[in-house]
Amino acid sequence: MASGPVINCGSRGVDLQKFIDIASPGQTLRITGNCSGGPYLIDKSLKLVGVNGAATLSAPSVTGGYVLAVTGRVQVELRDFSIDGTGNQAALDIQRGATALVSGLTIPTGKFGIVVEFNSHADIYASSINHLTGTAIYLQHDASATITGNRLEGNLNNVGVAFNSSAVLDANSIRAASNVGVFIGRMSTVILVGNTITQNTGGGVLLQPDYALVAAVDSPNTIELNGNSDVICEDKGIYQADTPAKSSTRRAAIASGCTVKGSIF
Repeated sequence: MASGPVINCGSRGVDLQKFIDIASPGQTLRITGNCSGGPYLIDKSLKLVGVNGAATLSAPSVTGGYVLAVTGRVQVELRDFSIDGTGNQAALDIQRGATALVSGLTIPTGKFGIVVEFNSHADIYASSINHLTGTAIYLQHDASATITGNRLEGNLNNVGVAFNSSAVLDANSIRAASNVGVFIGRMSTVILVGNTITQNTGGGVLLQPDYALVAAVDSPNTIELNGNSDVICEDKGIYQADTPAKSSTRRAAIASGCTVKGSIF
């Protein structure tokens, strides 16, 4: 992808959305400063990269709104900047068939952090999403994601996967949610690999109705010290664990309502 000049959002008259609108498909936009003129919409394939992590995107408070959205059948990379989600429904909304590579984002404020929805896919790496009043990463309506090496701590829920969506969670720190660490439901599937899921007040992993599934594979997960229970199953929830030798999740406190099955691998 071609690179462009650095866009300093702190300069008078700079409008990041205008740079997005005139960018050529495949271009890299490098940003710095406080980009406070959102909401921003990306509907073409490009890269948005913070310079030395010194950029923050924000938008005026709008009920049900977002700060940054990626929409349509585009491929976007978002890297190394912060999003202030204060007053909006979501900091980042990936929607309607979009594909996004997300890495090095920081989302310290707001309701929902990253929402992936409506047949979209995201690869989310090495990001920090903490202390939100909603869910840090939420997938819904036929969405999918790989979620790797992120720090998700102190949110209402740290991860949610629902409405026929799927995710692989690999080597994340999922801690101290005021509700649950990971919730899964509505015909959705999550595979857990090498995560630490601990000290979540309402439970470590919650499987909601409609045959949700968790599979813990080769690299062991640590699921412990969560409130209520480490694994909680509502009606028709299925907890599918790997063998005890491969996964410490077998030693987690599993609620009596769970149907526990053996390895699928």
